[in-house]
Formats: sequence, structure tokens, C-alpha cells
Amino acid sequence: MRYSAGAYTDIGSTRKNNQDSFCVLRGRSSALGNVLMAVVCDGMGGLSKGEVASGTVVTAFSDWFTNDLPLRIRECSMRQMADIWMEMLYGLNERLRDYGRMRDIQVGTTFSGLFLMGTQYLWVHVGDSRIYLLREGDMRQLTTDHTVANRDRGTGMVKAGTENMLTQCIGVSMALKPDWGMGEMCGRDRFLLCSDGFYHRIRPSDLTGRMSEEIESGKQMANLSRELSRLMMERGEKDNVTAVLIGVKEDEERGLGVWLQGSKRSGRGNGFCVEQELTQTDSKEILR
Repeated sequence: MRYSAGAYTDIGSTRKNNQDSFCVLRGRSSALGNVLMAVVCDGMGGLSKGEVASGTVVTAFSDWFTNDLPLRIRECSMRQMADIWMEMLYGLNERLRDYGRMRDIQVGTTFSGLFLMGTQYLWVHVGDSRIYLLREGDMRQLTTDHTVANRDRGTGMVKAGTENMLTQCIGVSMALKPDWGMGEMCGRDRFLLCSDGFYHRIRPSDLTGRMSEEIESGKQMANLSRELSRLMMERGEKDNVTAVLIGVKEDEERGLGVWLQGSKRSGRGNGFCVEQELTQTDSKEILR
């Protein structure tokens, strides 16, 4: 399989800073071929320093892909990768909780992560950012929003004004329970990772129509991510907006690339090369 990806993020019209953070990293293993990781985190706008929480989590996963994955990739199954990711989230949850307790504040972030390797995909999720899969014209949401509305659906117990409150997020939850899933990819699959600012005003036709078009390169995917994000803002969205679009093609040739104007870093080790890295966070403070 080969992968192409593009991303776009915008501060929106009312926020003082962008509390969304994301990363997209593509690498190649001499033994297993192309791999790709994408993460979208939305720092809690109602909590202090949401950008610190989202930036810390994105940085931790970016570092893992660059430094730790090359040492594990030959021996780890996708199921084991899921365990590694969840252990990382448990540790990050405690780190951010400790940071908040020391300052008498709360810091929190959502997490939606996708890992592609061979013909398989893995997703791990906490909060109300989302991951979608578009296959043969059918758009399916892989993740479930961790909100009061979903938790109490059908009980008649949801109070007005609490529907969109999160039931768990990284940095606040005492007992974190990430969702995760795995699947087999098909040629021409498309994945979309996005923050809630992106999907609040989305219509199904916006996604199935535009994402089904013949877009191959990372630059084309970045342009589509920007086009869809700006459409949401034209419809009145005021929150931070972030979208990452990934395309899969059944082809063993070298991938067509990840595209966004931003930083790039590459490294080698154990027959593994990080070919391109894109990371976006507004946080000046990252917890290590």
C-alpha cells in the first residue's frame, strides 16, 4: 500500500489561540514497507492551557514514531501496537493530571490516532474528535464521541446544555478507557481525522462528494482539507478547525507524499526511515 496525506488547521474567528494540535508522519520499513501515523488532538477550550495538553500528546506520539517504532516494528503486531498506544495514553493522562494538580488547574485534550501498516489499519480514540473511513462512496464514522449525549442516549436523563460535555479526555479522566479498533484496508480507501470544530456543520454530501474525487497527491489532499475547513467557517463555525485527510492506494511503489507547509524531519535506524513529518501545535510548553 502507498499513502498520501494532507492537513489543514485554522484558529477560527473567536479563539485567542489554536488549541488543536496534529501530526502526520510517514515512514518506510525495509521489511514491512510503508507505514503512516496521524494524530489529531483538540485541547479543551473550557479548561486552562488546552494547547499544552494537545501539544504534549502530539509531541509524545511524534517522538514515539521517530525513536521507538523503528526498534519495535519488526516484532510488533497491530494488536500489540494498540496496547503500546493505550499505555502511552495512560501515562500522558497521569502526567497532565499531575501538571494540573501542581497548578490548581485542569488541562485536557481529546485524542484520535490512526496507524497504517501493510494492509491493516489501527485506530485509538478518546473524546469527541473523530475518524471517518470512506470506502466505495460510503462514509463511516469509526469512532464514537465520548459525550454525555452518547452515554445517556435513550435514558431520558440528558439535561439540556450538557449533551456535548465529554465523559473522558486525556488529562482529566481518573479512569481512562480509550476505544480502539482494527481493520483491513482496500485500495482507494480514504480516512479523515478531524476536531469537533470541523464536523459541527458538516453535511454528508460535503464529504462523500469531495472525498470521492480523483485526488492522488498530498498537496491535493491538503487543498481539500483547507477547502472543507473554510466551508465550515463560512457556515458560521467559530471554534478551532483541524482536518487530516489520508488516501490509500494498492500499490507497492513509493508513496506520493505528505504535504503541508511545515517542518520536516527524517531519521534512520533498524532498516526504518522516517521519510516525512508534519507537526502543528501552538503550544510553547510541552511536558516531557
